[in-house]
Amino acid sequence: MCKVTGKTGLTYEEAMVSEQHATEKVQQFPKELMTTALGIIQYSKNALFQFYYEEIYVDIMMHTLFTLCIYFSVLHELF
Repeated sequence: MCKVTGKTGLTYEEAMVSEQHATEKVQQFPKELMTTALGIIQYSKNALFQFYYEEIYVDIMMHTLFTLCIYFSVLHELF
């Protein structure tokens, strides 16, 4: 499990990469906005839901795109 994002079902190596990636993203966040952003997250009941919704949406879209690429690659080989 990634300790930063809470993602489960990862191998140890995947969890380490996920933690590193999430940590890098946080470090890129503008310091001037950090206090405001943390205040919004702290008092938002839907912040965690929104985070997971976006993560799931991206995963589904990437999987769909990957599947379509394979499908068109196979079709291209047939014709």
